[in-house]
Amino acid sequence: MQRFPGAMPGRLAAFKSGWSHVHNEKQLHRQDYFRGAGNPFALLCEYPYNMSAGESRLAAIIEACRRQDRASQKELYQLFYSFTLAIAMRYTASTDEGREIVNDVFYRVFTKIDHYNPELPFKAWLHKVTVHTAIDYYRKYHHNTTQTSELADAMAVEVENAVFSRLSADELRALVQQLPPAYRMAINLYAIEGYNHQEIAGMMGITEGTSKSNLFKARARLKQLMLSQEVISK
Repeated sequence: MQRFPGAMPGRLAAFKSGWSHVHNEKQLHRQDYFRGAGNPFALLCEYPYNMSAGESRLAAIIEACRRQDRASQKELYQLFYSFTLAIAMRYTASTDEGREIVNDVFYRVFTKIDHYNPELPFKAWLHKVTVHTAIDYYRKYHHNTTQTSELADAMAVEVENAVFSRLSADELRALVQQLPPAYRMAINLYAIEGYNHQEIAGMMGITEGTSKSNLFKARARLKQLMLSQEVISK
């Protein structure tokens, strides 16, 4: 079992700019709109969810968390740890980074629990908190990384959704985790979360053109990875 995170001062400094996105009901349910049959990355929208308590019990746990009850905070953490880690791992290249994001997520949840609207699904709210925490993590640790020299011939590669549709969720997730950080963010935010390039540009501090380029190159790199690892045949 993972260690329950304690207080981590200073972790909210980069969060204010992204918090407003979490409150919008359309944003909370965006992932449901993007799970079309033609989107192979929809497989990665399914997460483990250990909800042994009923909805009334969950409401009681959340209410106790508003009072900073440590036992309830630990219970909420244990209930949603696997769910949160599964999302975080889509944005990282290692389990250690994923766990660090999870710790940041729950610190934000416990210190900003009053921002949660109980009329909306908690799991959807937590999903958005996790995504924006992962974005902040990228901006802090990977924002200055560049990959242009790695894909000199990437623009010549065209990838069809049918190619990705041959893969299982585990195979696709493993490939996404091998992408350079900027490309991994592009796949996650556009193909999985369903944001458009204008929204991604605003969240990431880049241009729309860069967002489109990163997505194209990410899909090209995935194709290269599948070929090199013989996941698909040439």
